[in-house]
Amino acid sequence: MSKKIFILDDEPMFLDWIDDYVTSLGFSVDFLTSLKEASDRIEAATLDEYAVLIIDLNVPASAEIESILQQKETVFQEFRGLFIAQRARTKGISGNKIIVYSVHDKPEVEAICKRLNIYYMPKGRAKSLKEKLASILGVA
Repeated sequence: MSKKIFILDDEPMFLDWIDDYVTSLGFSVDFLTSLKEASDRIEAATLDEYAVLIIDLNVPASAEIESILQQKETVFQEFRGLFIAQRARTKGISGNKIIVYSVHDKPEVEAICKRLNIYYMPKGRAKSLKEKLASILGVA
């Protein structure tokens, strides 16, 4: 299993605890703060490069990415992180390794996550996120 964690969030300072937690387990973290950066990283990544991908749904997009999002369902324009989750799945990365989260609890987001076969959870539930991480990483 890879020893790297992919985190896309435009406010990484709120996720220092994840960095501390996974580092204590022997993992390293790649923090990404924009859709462009995350998209480029997914394109360049091998299928098994990351043990887990954690994706915030509300992140900034460049003009280039915005133009791509305009061709997609409106939920992708509103919750841009779904674009990265979809790119990862299209590339062949297992949905069992992808967690998306948002402060918004929207049925249309949940429907897309089910379609992509990825995990979706509300932001601000550190205990639930830690439990899901532990489950994916196979640690107690």
